[in-house]
Amino acid sequence: MSTAIVCKPDSSDEVLREGCVKGDRLAQKYVYDRYGGYMMGVCMRFANGKEEAMDMLNAGFFKVFQKVGQFEGRGSFKAWIAKVIMYTCIDWLRRQASYRKRMDFETSGDIPVDNEAMQNLALEELLELVQQLPAATRAVFSLYTLDGYNHREIADMLGISEGTSKWHLSDGKKKLREMIKLSEHEGA
Repeated sequence: MSTAIVCKPDSSDEVLREGCVKGDRLAQKYVYDRYGGYMMGVCMRFANGKEEAMDMLNAGFFKVFQKVGQFEGRGSFKAWIAKVIMYTCIDWLRRQASYRKRMDFETSGDIPVDNEAMQNLALEELLELVQQLPAATRAVFSLYTLDGYNHREIADMLGISEGTSKWHLSDGKKKLREMIKLSEHEGA
């Protein structure tokens, strides 16, 4: 005799995961509600803005619910979801770069800088500046500085060489310094 799993908003991750494995839409909703905000933060580090981040988030959760049966219980469910979301974002950036190349578009990623002075640069303000970096540079910078990956790991994830990863990190730091200087001069 099998017992039905009853999912509630305060159910444990294990109960929600089991519900998701069985295709329970309510369990999926509760997982999304519980972790969506945090995962949106993960997506924002890769996206050009909130709309693109939301697209990445939705694509990521679609993959989470497709692959939830593959979660083996090593580590936390939240960390596993974050990893799936992060790889979804990386795949998204790869597809975008491939599309731009096929269409022969420029991939400079130039976005105007806000005219506010940033004398006391808070983390939120730094993340806003990071979002203005070109996609590949932003991905490498985020993976290295925010997520703690090394250049070999980043190279494997993004399908680039370690040297290219190092170049993107250096270029990202240089561009961020320029943006901060520009902001300080505009605010003076």
